[in-house]
Amino acid sequence: MANTLSIELAKRNYKVQTGKSIIIQAVVKNWTKPKEKILLWSADKGTIDKNGKYTAPVVLADDDDTVTVSCVEDRAIEETVDIDIVHTEAESEFVHIGEIKPIGSDGKYALNIQCLNKKKAGHRCSIIITDYNQSASTILPAPTYIVDASNPDAKPPAGEIPIRKLSKFQIQVKTTKMGFVSVHLKPFKERVRTLHVRVKGSEIDREVVLTGPKPKVKLKKSAGFWANAMQK
Repeated sequence: MANTLSIELAKRNYKVQTGKSIIIQAVVKNWTKPKEKILLWSADKGTIDKNGKYTAPVVLADDDDTVTVSCVEDRAIEETVDIDIVHTEAESEFVHIGEIKPIGSDGKYALNIQCLNKKKAGHRCSIIITDYNQSASTILPAPTYIVDASNPDAKPPAGEIPIRKLSKFQIQVKTTKMGFVSVHLKPFKERVRTLHVRVKGSEIDREVVLTGPKPKVKLKKSAGFWANAMQK
C-alpha cells in the first residue's frame, strides 16, 4: 500500500513586520520525486513566491493574513499558515519625499525625486506615481518588469529603472540607495497634466502640475504689426 501524501509545516503561525519578508517552511511527506516542483503557495493579502518567501503588505495598523500551501500532485492536500502583521514605524512613517523637481517644458518632462529619512539623509524607498488625467492617454512610462502569478520574482533588466505597473494610470518605482530616481514621462499635448506622488504605504502625497505646449498663434497675413500683436 502506497504511503499517503501530506504536508508538514515547520510552524503554523508567523509574525512579521509590515512590508517585511519571511520564509515559510513546508515539506510534502512521502513524496518520491524530489526534483520536481511539489508545493503551490498563495496568500490572501501579502505576496508569496514559489519558494515560500512571504512579503507582508504595508499596513497602517496591526493586521493578519492567511497563507495556503497545497501539493501539486493533489491540490486537495493543503495546509494553512496564520500570519500576524505587526505595524511598526516603518518606511511609510519615517521616510518622506524631500524633493520633486520636474525637468523640461512644453509637455516633455522628467521627474527627479528624492526620498529622505528622519535625519534628512537620502533613503531607498518605493514611490507610487498616479496620473490623475485619466480621460486621456497616460503620460506614465511603460513598465520595465511585470510581476504576476506566472512570474512572481520578476526583476527589471540590469541598468534600467525598476518601474512596475500597478494599473493603467499608476506605477511604482524604486529609488537608489541615496533615495534618488528620475522618471521620464511620455510627451503630452494637453494644457495641463496632474500627477500625485507618494511613498509606498503612506497616505500623504504630493501634487505635481505640469504644463503642456503653448498654443500656436496664427497671424493674419493682411493685418498690420499692432493687429497681430493684439492676438498674442
